[in-house]
Amino acid sequence: GTWEGVAEDFAPWNVNVTTIDPGTEALRRVGSGDTQWGARVVITDDTFANCSCGGHAYIGAFDDSADEPTFVYNSSLAGVKEASSHEVGHMMNLAHDGTRTDAYYTGHGSGATSWAPIMGASYYVAVSQWSQQEYRDANNTGSRANYNNGADDLAIISSMSNGNGFGLKGDDHGNDAAAATLLEAPSPSASGIIGTRSDVDTFSFSSGGGTLSFVASPAPSSPNLDIALTLRNSNGQVIASSNPAGALDAALTVTVGAGKYTLTVDGVGVGSPTSNPPTGYSDYGSIGQYSIVGTVPTPGPADTTPPSAPAGLQASASVDAKRVTLTWSSNIEPDLAGYRVLRKTAASSFALIGTVTAQATSFADTTVQPTTTYT
Repeated sequence: GTWEGVAEDFAPWNVNVTTIDPGTEALRRVGSGDTQWGARVVITDDTFANCSCGGHAYIGAFDDSADEPTFVYNSSLAGVKEASSHEVGHMMNLAHDGTRTDAYYTGHGSGATSWAPIMGASYYVAVSQWSQQEYRDANNTGSRANYNNGADDLAIISSMSNGNGFGLKGDDHGNDAAAATLLEAPSPSASGIIGTRSDVDTFSFSSGGGTLSFVASPAPSSPNLDIALTLRNSNGQVIASSNPAGALDAALTVTVGAGKYTLTVDGVGVGSPTSNPPTGYSDYGSIGQYSIVGTVPTPGPADTTPPSAPAGLQASASVDAKRVTLTWSSNIEPDLAGYRVLRKTAASSFALIGTVTAQATSFADTTVQPTTTYT
């Protein structure tokens, strides 16, 4: 519930969100040699501050020498979660996100992609994220934003020099095929964290021929991550992708031939938060935890026998139409993927000019020129 939601808000960072009291000494910073400090959130319905607010905190107190708690007075699940992250945000030097007319921005949109900034009043939406004021009429902008720390919430939280004292976690999965994490058929599964807007997690797997499917889901409680899935073949060509406009999860099902593939997970935005009226959010705060489950046909033994050369190859030319048509007989191999057509001239080497399916027995080259010899 509350713990899961707050842990999701801070998932990309090298910080521990816990309900276990670590003791005063682990929460106060007593000098430059201290290696452990933090913030305590006290959740209580005793509104002794009489502030008519969801909570209050000391600004920039995350590294204070005393164990100074922040207080949360809300009682609903969403209220406690949102206020806890919001008040800790103040302790990390973040200010309120509002508009020219409202001190707290309550958000925009509807349904699964309704949005508000955590440092606004994010109780009434499905998605709350850290912000750099990428919404219409934002007021916490420029170099004076966030108590003169700038408008970039993520950079302020990540800073190693402003008293917060922790950075991002190490990247858990590589960004490309060369550094991909291996998945195993027939029931691959994985989990991870998208840590920044530029982070892309890549997984690789081998598949037998047939239908494969994947489902990627964000954190089960108060997710911050909107997921896009992309499937590529061994040549890097996109085979399938999924990014539903009205949902945070993504799923794809596709029939493929036997071979090696990669699957990438990316955090994305939706809509236009600066339009009038605003919708959605950018990919700036679309970060957080996810899990993947899938079904992949088990690869068979490696095929090391090449198919036979196409038989009965013939060419017919039409000079007026600037066309050469190639025809051939069907190959008999049951696992044939298709045919590639390459062409050269006296002045050039062979280059690929087209591909056709295994069922095809002809190809028309319409890029030829008269008085030229082609092979």
